[in-house]
Amino acid sequence: MRDQGRLEYRVSDQDGQSFIISLRHGRERDTLDALIRGGATGCTFYDDPAPRWAGNIFKLRCRGLIIKTEREKHGGAYPGTHARYVLLSKVEKVAGGSF
Repeated sequence: MRDQGRLEYRVSDQDGQSFIISLRHGRERDTLDALIRGGATGCTFYDDPAPRWAGNIFKLRCRGLIIKTEREKHGGAYPGTHARYVLLSKVEKVAGGSF
């Protein structure tokens, strides 16, 4: 039986080589979609709160995507730093759904 919840994405690396990844509906795919929407600005946990940002970024990197991590300072009750993730790979949806 075909999994209706899967989407395919074409990923192009900096050398112009491309490959296809397939993601089921879930946090990993939501993270990729957030990175695509974030564009050159990228995104942070503060922009799009979701659990396991770092874990999902790790999984996407293991699939071959190039994602830059920038550190940003923040204030508030617990000042420190947080990560901003920027997708450097060119990613296009191949089939189904919308961003």
